[in-house]
Amino acid sequence: MSTRCSSLEAADLSLAARCQTLEEHNTALVQRIDSLEERLSRDPELCSDDGAALKAQVEHLMQRNLDTQIVVTGLLSAPDVTVERTIVLLARSLGIVTKSGDVADAFRLPPKAGGAPPLIIRFTTIFIRDSWIAQKKKKPVLLASDIDASLPGSRVYLNERLSSVKHKLLVDTRAYVKPHRHLRVWIRHGFIYVRKDGATTSQKIEQRDDFAKIPI
Repeated sequence: MSTRCSSLEAADLSLAARCQTLEEHNTALVQRIDSLEERLSRDPELCSDDGAALKAQVEHLMQRNLDTQIVVTGLLSAPDVTVERTIVLLARSLGIVTKSGDVADAFRLPPKAGGAPPLIIRFTTIFIRDSWIAQKKKKPVLLASDIDASLPGSRVYLNERLSSVKHKLLVDTRAYVKPHRHLRVWIRHGFIYVRKDGATTSQKIEQRDDFAKIPI
């Protein structure tokens, strides 16, 4: 028993150290983003090429900072149910067994008019984040009532969290391909891809100019 307890204590210490390292990495990324944004705002005379390169770097770092997060939409807040409990219920509905330390943080964003406030879940690793997304794909139709019987039967969606710039590009990409039902758009590790049904290759979309490369 004492050996098992010692092993558990060592595992807890290892997990705590890992979480601390992740927090430090996250803080460093935020500081670097702030530094680059400050440089851009302080030096408006940067040549267009340098300015564009800096903006691209800021965007890349901002997306990296979101790489362990998912956004859950369509899931209303049940009365007297905490965010932590909501995550447990969501995981259970997806057949996911959560472990202590899997989730680093979770919170709700302000709701859009008439909608449920999006739930942001930040995991300790991209691997855990990806495993949740993979489990959701096994259940394409997930209703809020499947998660909590007291909630209405609205559809719940689970996706990678994107920066505002990347999200705008995703919206534009979907609008561009909407008339072409044989084209599929998806996100993988913060990148947008488009593929024709039955094709083996896909087109990465990094800017609007890439729309011209989409095989219509």
